[in-house]
Amino acid sequence: MAIIPLSTELRENLQSLRSQRKPGSEDYVLLNPETDKPFGDRAVLSRRIIELCARAGIKGSAHCFRDTFACDMLTRGIGVFEVAKMLADTVETVEEYYAQFVPAARDAVQIKMDSGVGIEEQVKIAAQRGKKVVGIR
Repeated sequence: MAIIPLSTELRENLQSLRSQRKPGSEDYVLLNPETDKPFGDRAVLSRRIIELCARAGIKGSAHCFRDTFACDMLTRGIGVFEVAKMLADTVETVEEYYAQFVPAARDAVQIKMDSGVGIEEQVKIAAQRGKKVVGIR
């Protein structure tokens, strides 16, 4: 199970739709339109998403949402560790499949490296406070 953050706009829209439906304690967002019940089988939900993508004129699957989410988060500067947690996956998998496609993530690291924030910056801050930074040998 993974807890995925939602944009405020999406969260508000989902809450509005939920309140219009007068939900019960077992309310679900994704309902099978044929049965009006939650999708009990992941394969049925996956086929439904593929059908909806086809109707929209795009090639896609449920996994495409995951790919888009991961790349979007990395582009926004979210760290690989945090993205891996949100995907309920490993850092290694995120680095292998997603980080290499997001130049913005690499650029963000380069900017941080070039900005001087690091041990040098910590030494300056410590000196301003009248303290010493002791290195480890």
